[in-house]
Amino acid sequence: MPGEFDFIRRFLHHFPKARVPVGPGDDCAVLAPSRGALCVTTDAVVEDVHFTRAGFSPADIGHKALAVNLSDVAAMGATPRWFVCALALPRDFPAAHLSGIARGMAALAREHRVDLVGGNFTSARELSVTITATGELSRPPLTRSGARPGDWLYVSGTLGDARLGLAHLKAGLRKGGPVRRQRRPVPRVALGLLASRFASAALDVSDGLAQDLGHLCTASGVRATVELARLPMSAVVRRE
Repeated sequence: MPGEFDFIRRFLHHFPKARVPVGPGDDCAVLAPSRGALCVTTDAVVEDVHFTRAGFSPADIGHKALAVNLSDVAAMGATPRWFVCALALPRDFPAAHLSGIARGMAALAREHRVDLVGGNFTSARELSVTITATGELSRPPLTRSGARPGDWLYVSGTLGDARLGLAHLKAGLRKGGPVRRQRRPVPRVALGLLASRFASAALDVSDGLAQDLGHLCTASGVRATVELARLPMSAVVRRE
């Protein structure tokens, strides 16, 4: 059975060499920030909680694991720079599926010019991918506590697609826009950088608009008025 270092070599093969003083292979990565402050986030995707192996390809899993972290960096108005990845793998996990996870993750990393600089492998009963991502700030961070009375509330994209996609997957459907949004969420990094020039507050709304808006209002000490008819939703979500 392949050992940890075999898994590491197979996984790293799909990523370009990290542009850092010290990258994967040592006890710690060494980073060289070039701008201002750093922001750091961590999140995990866990089998049978955030995905199933029946409904997601290995590449989908790798993409989603990185995307949810890049989305948090984007919500702060930061530029993603580096990430580390910890994988917990079942003992019988196929090596080809590990390569698939790496390919999906590496494609998104290349798109956003973010480097894999380290990580860890361990065995577990269920598959999970935990990522810690770091971004650089060129302006003050967008936080949940910056909203003020009179501010306008904006959301990006359409709401409800990923949740509907999850329902479709549970019902056995494997195609369609909502399923793609569930499998391959799009981190809005460019929009986050643009918003950092104008917005007073921001947050990722992956837990749902109502819940996350409540977090923003609580942190900022404000209330929000939402006109439901004006919320952006795709035609398929409106039909459902």
